[in-house]
Amino acid sequence: MYGSRALGLEFCARAWYAFGMRSVFIHNQVEFRVEVPKDSLCQGDVTSVNFVLKNRASADQALEGVALLLGSGDPQGVQEGKHFDIVQTFQAPTAIALSAGAEHRESFHWELSVNACVSSKGDSLFFRFGVAPQNLQSAPIQVGPHPHIEAIHSLLESSFQFGKKAVKSSKGWVEAKFKPSSARRFAMVEELNFRTYIDGSQLKINCVFKVKRFQGVDATSVKVGKAKVEVQRSMEQSQYLMGGTHLNNSAVEDCIESALKEVASAI
Repeated sequence: MYGSRALGLEFCARAWYAFGMRSVFIHNQVEFRVEVPKDSLCQGDVTSVNFVLKNRASADQALEGVALLLGSGDPQGVQEGKHFDIVQTFQAPTAIALSAGAEHRESFHWELSVNACVSSKGDSLFFRFGVAPQNLQSAPIQVGPHPHIEAIHSLLESSFQFGKKAVKSSKGWVEAKFKPSSARRFAMVEELNFRTYIDGSQLKINCVFKVKRFQGVDATSVKVGKAKVEVQRSMEQSQYLMGGTHLNNSAVEDCIESALKEVASAI
């Protein structure tokens, strides 16, 4: 994506390469570049971030207010002045002197939270970088659910034939909407909002089922209404993981099955 102004003296470019992500912002002939060695990330990933400044002018430049932030919200909205949350501030020098053609580089160890914001329409993590406060650019970062949560979603699809429709974050929880299969046992279930949250060694699961219910009108007739049924579960790491690394499919399937039975009894 490219945008330009001031006769081409200022622009931002974002691209994904074989080695990862690179986002470039040029202001007053100074190139600000952010590099991540992965082209996509998952919650809990550990990686690095390079922040590079290069003076493309023929004269020396002194920069004040240099900043690299990690934000959460709508990257496009931020460019339009909307509020966003600052998740992390990378401690780069705020004042940097660059001689003509010189380059300054900072490298950071970066560990994403296991409950980091999952990318969705209008909501994602993004880098905010440049010269504060007015000349900052946003660069969205693609973040998917934690591998263990993604594996649970796959179980819902393969073992229970639920179809995943959408995934987003909400207050640290990963929310995935599923459409149930056409199996008879799910005839009264219209949708499942499957919410997960990793709390230390514990996995919290919150299932909100949109269901149909028969409601009596009088002694001779009934009508079908709609309701929500909420079921909560929690599992210790020793239960939902094997060896601390791989999903215990059998244990997680049993947990989901018990939630489905509880919903069936409530309809």
